[in-house]
Amino acid sequence: MSFFLTIDDKYFSFKLGIGLIKKRYEIANIKSCKPYSGIHKGFGIGTKMSFTGEILKQYNVTGTKAIELRFFDRDTIVKIGVNEPDEISQYVQSLIDES
Repeated sequence: MSFFLTIDDKYFSFKLGIGLIKKRYEIANIKSCKPYSGIHKGFGIGTKMSFTGEILKQYNVTGTKAIELRFFDRDTIVKIGVNEPDEISQYVQSLIDES
């Protein structure tokens, strides 16, 4: 399955495969972006509830590395599997800090 990630000064967006699953988030609505390791390969794509009551949305094609997005306007945590979580999270966090 293919994965496409696009980040500009206004939006963070991605799509999986041929685009049946695609999401777009405004940078201004993202509170934080940080690297995350230990994402479970078996969970793949889905919505779960954390122990603290937060909603977790996970989009993972392969591997155990991800970025974690938290938002101002909701209690949802989004985890997106990526190969370079440190570099991507630093870039997104710099866009967040600028906005």
